[in-house]
Amino acid sequence: MERLNLLIVLFISCILVQSCSTSPTTTKDELDPTSPQYLKRTTEQVNKSIQDRFADFKIAYAKYDSAQYQQAIEFFNTVCESDSSGSYYEAYAFIANSYSKLGQADSGVLIYDKAIRKILKLHLLHPNFLSYNWKYDSLVVWKAQYPKLPEFLTKENGFVPFDEMGALLYNPPPVYPTTARRNGIEGTVWVTVIIDESGSVKQLSVLIPVDDSLDNAAMNAAKNWKFKPCKVKGRIAKVEASIPFKFKLNN
Repeated sequence: MERLNLLIVLFISCILVQSCSTSPTTTKDELDPTSPQYLKRTTEQVNKSIQDRFADFKIAYAKYDSAQYQQAIEFFNTVCESDSSGSYYEAYAFIANSYSKLGQADSGVLIYDKAIRKILKLHLLHPNFLSYNWKYDSLVVWKAQYPKLPEFLTKENGFVPFDEMGALLYNPPPVYPTTARRNGIEGTVWVTVIIDESGSVKQLSVLIPVDDSLDNAAMNAAKNWKFKPCKVKGRIAKVEASIPFKFKLNN
């Protein structure tokens, strides 16, 4: 990816379920960080966290935009404290810039250091989520530019305090492999995809595997999906999404 894309890509955990059946398989151990069950649960939690923080971020940004910097710091801190996935990592830049506007630039540097540590920790905990690399790179660059607010986050460059996941335009279902069906193999394959600026799937990998045949079937289906271009804080951008493909034998 080009450097510009690294600065604007955001992980969006989507509820995009493509199924060959009616229900997912039951899982057991959801506490082991190395297990597929844990990854599935984490991905679902990320999606819920993104939705819960949406309104809070808009309120905080409204305070910042109206030059109520002290209140903006308080609201953005609330967003950061409850954002377990780091989805609204841009909030740290607004907190730092608010401190700068209040004549407390040193506090802004500490905020960037805190944000970088948080994203690095998340990356170590969830190495399969590639977007943490991008967020880390962004924060490092933004800290180097401080006290200037990153251009990506300015209204003059089209910034808006929300993201838009492109509508799904074409989603062919996976083909249930004959061998897997015959052998009674079922489960949910999670595929991570990179959706480019045109809405096409350009990169993909299996996040949570089940069986080689089901994994390949899910990948073959996902690569043909088509979306309306996604927007990250007002800009058409590449995004990362996780799609669960359910394979369930009929009773």
